[in-house]
Amino acid sequence: MVLVSSDFLNVVFILIAAISALILPFELFLFSYAFLGPIHYLTEINWLNSRKFFAKSKLPIYLIISATLALSLLYFTNYFQLSPSFLSKQRLASMATYAILLSFVFVLFTELLSEKLTISKYPQIFIFFMSLLLTVILLRKNYQVHLVTFVFLPTLIHVFLFTFFFMWFGYLKKPNSLGLLSLVLMLIIPLAIAFLPFEIFNFNTSTAAIDTYSNSGFQTLNRVLYSIFDSSITTETNFYETIKGIKIQSFIAFAYTYHYLNWFAKINIVGWAKSISKINLLVILCLWGLAVGLYIYNFKIGLLALFFMSLGHVLLEFPLNIKVMKGILSHYHIKFKAYWG
Repeated sequence: MVLVSSDFLNVVFILIAAISALILPFELFLFSYAFLGPIHYLTEINWLNSRKFFAKSKLPIYLIISATLALSLLYFTNYFQLSPSFLSKQRLASMATYAILLSFVFVLFTELLSEKLTISKYPQIFIFFMSLLLTVILLRKNYQVHLVTFVFLPTLIHVFLFTFFFMWFGYLKKPNSLGLLSLVLMLIIPLAIAFLPFEIFNFNTSTAAIDTYSNSGFQTLNRVLYSIFDSSITTETNFYETIKGIKIQSFIAFAYTYHYLNWFAKINIVGWAKSISKINLLVILCLWGLAVGLYIYNFKIGLLALFFMSLGHVLLEFPLNIKVMKGILSHYHIKFKAYWG
């Protein structure tokens, strides 16, 4: 049996995701998030666990899981209106930002500094308090940090930027024309979406799809992106019917869909399928079927039920993300030294 190369699949999947996003931006996102998202969360968490989450110690992972549980609890209490009166939505958002950023900074400190610290006991605790201090400094009356951390990091930074970094790192390890083409396409397609004539975009999106998307909570991401390009946006602005609004949604649909497809394209590269035992496979398939059923029944209920996994797989990937970024920087540092050597 001839196996199709991962690089070829990446090129095909990028084109499929891009064309589909132009035609059905809302429907594509809902389909990808409901059908491809859960199987991605389940298989990636299983794979990360088999690789010990690529972390130098268990403490960062414990922090990430604790932060995810705390955020899930906040999400549930807010949804069912069980939050104490002193916890406003703004304060809940700030707490979520704090937990996510603390997790990332702690893992970053651990990965970069733990081998160099000379404290004989509990170096991780020292790093934790350093992370805590830095996070408080960063978050203090800094809306931009909140925006990037809470709105962009678990969404577009994760599904687009980090996916690009993984592809870049893979290309550096094994350069080839298809790998380079996939990288170029990842850069060209957002520009194409931004500058293509509006007439080619779909105007026939169903009202049901737009309503489902709006009620999911993802409209916050659209609104923030829209405000970057048009500061005149108000709460009454129906940005789904504007040129910028449709293009933003097309990019979001493309980024999410290709992020999930990319995971399946590299099944042979990272070997995540081999890490799934028969028992785990049965559990994963059952949970995936249950998740899809919940999304079909009610998209909001599906989001609520899978919030822990959807956010958890983002945060648990932090150690791997840092290793990939270090690998890219290390590659060019070596090349730089060789050039000037």
